[in-house]
Amino acid sequence: KAFPIYTNKKASDEDEDEDRTVTVSFEPPVADAATLNACAVAADAVRLAQRIHDAPPNEMGPTQLVAEAEAVASRGDGISITKIVGEELREKGYGGVYGVGKGAKEPPALVVLTKTFDREGPAAALVGETICFDT
Repeated sequence: KAFPIYTNKKASDEDEDEDRTVTVSFEPPVADAATLNACAVAADAVRLAQRIHDAPPNEMGPTQLVAEAEAVASRGDGISITKIVGEELREKGYGGVYGVGKGAKEPPALVVLTKTFDREGPAAALVGETICFDT
């Protein structure tokens, strides 16, 4: 976390305009444009996850987390979103998620982002989770 994104502290005038640079080097053979793009996408995703993780519960509850997922899905790129919120969690058999979150001010939520590729070949799945607590 060399350059954390989340902060609720007011930056001083000196810090606001500070440029931060990260240099990535590749040993020969030099990476092609597609590889560099994939690296940039992965880095952006890690930074987004870090920002969400670092936000306190009063700023990143279930409603805000769903909004973050909707923003990712709205980028296009073949990403679809499935949201299961509140009582629907219990009705669909997600009693653990529902039970833990039902006492909070905001309804509990489960969000699934799915990326569809138009190609053949091996498939991969990335699974991550986050839990929002309001205490």
